[in-house]
Amino acid sequence: MMKKKIKRRVTRVNKTTKIKIHLGVKIIAILLFINATFTAVFGLVLIGGEVFGADWTMQDILMKFFSMTKEELQSILKILSSLFIAGVLFLIFGIIDFLIGYGLWKGRQWARIVTIVLMGFLLLSSIISFDALSIILSVVIGGYLLFGPGVGKSFRN
Repeated sequence: MMKKKIKRRVTRVNKTTKIKIHLGVKIIAILLFINATFTAVFGLVLIGGEVFGADWTMQDILMKFFSMTKEELQSILKILSSLFIAGVLFLIFGIIDFLIGYGLWKGRQWARIVTIVLMGFLLLSSIISFDALSIILSVVIGGYLLFGPGVGKSFRN
């Protein structure tokens, strides 16, 4: 028996190969950038209001618009003392939204998976709270990223 030499064709995959990102994915990324901006700014406002002692402004708002007594206001101010923590959390969520948006923009598979999972959580919480707009939003975005024709080819690891 004769051994035949088999020539193997070696092909290299260039990791910098451009992958065409669907327009819908880019729109979702832009929406995440916008949400990240508003969330982070809101967090900074909460942090700044707590750091610079803007509680008097919140007191005026609560007393004027909600017709609160001074005793009710004191109990609310205990809650408002945690605004700094809430601000930090909003800032962190804004940064996370930005990172996920950037990942979608660049066609990263991890960003697609994280977005689908987050849309699943949003769907569950929206069903519990009967929020129709959030239900529609989570189904459309999650469904598009999961089942959209050719969307999966837009992502790489």
